[in-house]
Amino acid sequence: MESSVRTDDGIKGLTKDSNESKEPEEGSGPKKKPVSRSVKAGLQFPVGRIGRYLKKGRYSQRVETGAPVYLAADVISFFTKR
Repeated sequence: MESSVRTDDGIKGLTKDSNESKEPEEGSGPKKKPVSRSVKAGLQFPVGRIGRYLKKGRYSQRVETGAPVYLAADVISFFTKR
């Protein structure tokens, strides 16, 4: 985001905020390995794929983040137990 700064002669100049182009500091440690939502929920079914299908299928305007987890956990695992 740009912010305006007045200079000595009264003219506004645009400068970039220092927060935008921050690079990771050295010594901050190695990057963490990404963990899937299926692993976080302890499920065997692909939570991300189910969420993508819910969005792509246009079942509603919005899909909450917990909806695919619930579907994978309760509904699909119910069918596999039978």
